[in-house]
Amino acid sequence: MSFEWGSDKKSYKAIARTKAGREMVKVECRYVGRKPEGELSEPISRDYRQNPTDFYHYKFTNLTDKTITLESVDYRFDKGQYKKIFQQKTKRDIVDYMNSSVLDSKGTLERKNSWVWGKFNPDVLHKIYHAKADGEEFLIDVHLTFKY
Repeated sequence: MSFEWGSDKKSYKAIARTKAGREMVKVECRYVGRKPEGELSEPISRDYRQNPTDFYHYKFTNLTDKTITLESVDYRFDKGQYKKIFQQKTKRDIVDYMNSSVLDSKGTLERKNSWVWGKFNPDVLHKIYHAKADGEEFLIDVHLTFKY
């Protein structure tokens, strides 16, 4: 993936490509701040009012004329014991928080108030989506930076 970072060093635009270099999905990730923007759609397992937490909105845009399916997502950090994948979520989980796992041709999917915290300062949570289009697999690596 190629990244274009914003001045806050947390927001960015990126392009996910196939191994052959074909542009598939544009990722737009915007840092929201230390608290969610608007109401949370469901409670989270961290008290962000008392503990440092960063919130983000991100959007995927299908750059192709093919339908793209998000098959699963892996979670890992850059530092510590969670450098290896520590959690995996299914297509059903993706549907639960994005309302779909399908990116129609030129369509979009959004995730609001995605949150991150870490034991290391700074650290980056990677949400690595396994995607498929017309039998071709590729990855979408969403970076959520935690820094306080």
